[in-house]
Amino acid sequence: MSLTLQNLFSSRLAIGVLVAVLGAMLVGSIQGVLSDRQLSRISMSDLRIATWNLTRFDQEASAFDLALQLRANNAGSPDEVILRYDILWSRFQYLSVGRESLTTRLHEDNHDRIQSLFLRYQALEPLVFSNAQSLDLDPLLVEWSNIRQDIKQILIDNFVGGDSSALMQEIDTSRIRLANFRMIIVGVLAITITYMLMMLFYLRRQNRFDRLTGLPNQNYLNDERTIRPGTHVIACQILNYRALQSELSPSDTDILTQTVGKRLTKVLTPGDQLIAISQDEFMIVSDGQALRTTDDWQLLLSQAYAFTWSYKDSQFPIRLAIGIDEPSDQSSAWRHRYQKALLAKQRAVEKRQPVIVHTDTLSDAHRQEKAVLNSLIQLFQGKPSDVALSCHYQPIASISNPKKIVAAEVLMRVKHKTFGPIAPNKVVDLCERNGLAIKLSHWLYRTIADECAPLYQENRYQGKLTINMSPSLLRPTLIDDIHQYLVKPGIPATAICLEITEDNAALQIEQVNALISELQNEGICFALDDFGTGHSSLEYIRDLKIDRLKIDRSFVTGIDTNPRNYDFMASMVKLTHLLNMDIIIEGVETLEQWQALSSMGDVFVQGYFLHRPMPFADLDRLLSQTDSQSSLPSLENVRQSRL
Repeated sequence: MSLTLQNLFSSRLAIGVLVAVLGAMLVGSIQGVLSDRQLSRISMSDLRIATWNLTRFDQEASAFDLALQLRANNAGSPDEVILRYDILWSRFQYLSVGRESLTTRLHEDNHDRIQSLFLRYQALEPLVFSNAQSLDLDPLLVEWSNIRQDIKQILIDNFVGGDSSALMQEIDTSRIRLANFRMIIVGVLAITITYMLMMLFYLRRQNRFDRLTGLPNQNYLNDERTIRPGTHVIACQILNYRALQSELSPSDTDILTQTVGKRLTKVLTPGDQLIAISQDEFMIVSDGQALRTTDDWQLLLSQAYAFTWSYKDSQFPIRLAIGIDEPSDQSSAWRHRYQKALLAKQRAVEKRQPVIVHTDTLSDAHRQEKAVLNSLIQLFQGKPSDVALSCHYQPIASISNPKKIVAAEVLMRVKHKTFGPIAPNKVVDLCERNGLAIKLSHWLYRTIADECAPLYQENRYQGKLTINMSPSLLRPTLIDDIHQYLVKPGIPATAICLEITEDNAALQIEQVNALISELQNEGICFALDDFGTGHSSLEYIRDLKIDRLKIDRSFVTGIDTNPRNYDFMASMVKLTHLLNMDIIIEGVETLEQWQALSSMGDVFVQGYFLHRPMPFADLDRLLSQTDSQSSLPSLENVRQSRL
């Protein structure tokens, strides 16, 4: 039925029907005008006048005929003959050009016949004036007798017997034909208007319902406007939809959208409504009278959020991110409720959880994010801002000589005037999601160069500066950025170590390796940070062209009390030594952990037991106190000593 309506009301068909109808109406109108043009001037009063004119014409002709007969018998006067001749002359003129006699002239060939008779009548004038004084009227009577017969014939042809009825019948027929044509026009207009109304109804429905799924869409919500109390509002998004679009054709992804829509429909109860927001987003509005609780929805949606889509001999893992806004006591705008569900859904994406329920804390966090984001934008634009960024440095040392600072990890610190200190990873993620990662990295590079370049220029420090890389920074322009903002201001390329995480590297290993190789040719080294917290695959150690491996603090816990933990750490140390890589162990916080690591050989450590992160001024003083230049060798020399 839907396809039939679509074909019926397609734009091309609609235009064709309109053109055809209007064309038919135009042709019919022209034809009616042409065929009834004369008739349109005829009314019953015109017909009565025409009848009276011809009657008077006959009477005046009879009077002239009588005057001639009387004069021929010497019973009439010449003046009477001339008078009657003039009167009939005037009647001829009236019939030939008079406006009231138009109806008479328009009937059949009356106009030509009247003109012919008038010319013949005018030719009698010399005979009338010359013979009227005498009694020799025979020539005049002969000519007049012929004219008189033709006048009678005109009367017979127009208004005598059946001919008069035929004329009236012709008039009636023409009027009926015109009325029928008008009825046809009214019928066609009625059909056209009905068609248009049906088309408008169809287009309105199409505008309110999704083309792919047949579900209500956002326009439907705009018409509804509010959501009644007691209803759950649920936002659902296909997580890997964009990635699938690069693999499948548009028609294939359309089928995926339909499949997900049908799958979500199965969890609904009567009264619940599923709405298609976009190709990869759906919204569920529950029935306010249903007895399902938030826990019920969480359970149902947790079971439906992940499935394997079998399509064209291929298997595709499909995952949904779902956010739930719990029922409220009052009706509210759907956008307001949906926005809450979207916040919960976005948090589900960030935390990689199937379903998250909206809370006031979540809204507060969102408002804080918006405020921090606006402050960051102002900061990067050089305007006064409520957010302050700074760099701290956490020293890294050899476990065999803790006084030797061989590297320092650059750690960003963020403080907002209203919210106070903010976790750096939240700010980095906020910048990643809003296209500010490059601006943040440029700020970081400039700050590092401003603070640390003098250390190298004055030969007071030869160790590394390790800088964390967010995913969006791993692109070809990174090389130019490093040169422009770090190397050119005075940071040696050999002093730069860029840290990536397993999750970043997992995106595109081949592209990441190509970038690593190009930077390594410049003397820059790479470290795999937080190893063990991501996909935890040894493939990354094998395949990535890294120089250093940083072990996450989670593997340090228990190495001084649990033999299994100790052995596991020792095996990773041996593995990195065999692969000719430096190993840095993060999160060393106690003397016991330090002592346990000391027995594993020469490793580098980072943690609170050694040094906490510190501002640059404190790092500068620490480097002066430890005399880093004359102490144990740098990481490169340590690596060479192992060989």
